[in-house]
Amino acid sequence: MHTNEQLDAAIDELVALRTAISRVGNNVNQIAFVYNAGGQPLPGELDRALTTVNRVLTRVDDAADILVKKRL
Repeated sequence: MHTNEQLDAAIDELVALRTAISRVGNNVNQIAFVYNAGGQPLPGELDRALTTVNRVLTRVDDAADILVKKRL
């Protein structure tokens, strides 16, 4: 793959990650709202949010690695 195509792919991935991080943030805020109101979130809801956070962070690391390697 040509360098510009790799950079374009990395930038596209970062845009997708921004959306994913926003969605996870919304989920975490909803869970916090339920806790703060004295309720209990749905079973597994927090675990799913944390799993998603870890998956997205791995994608962020991968995209950052691609960009760093292209600068070297």
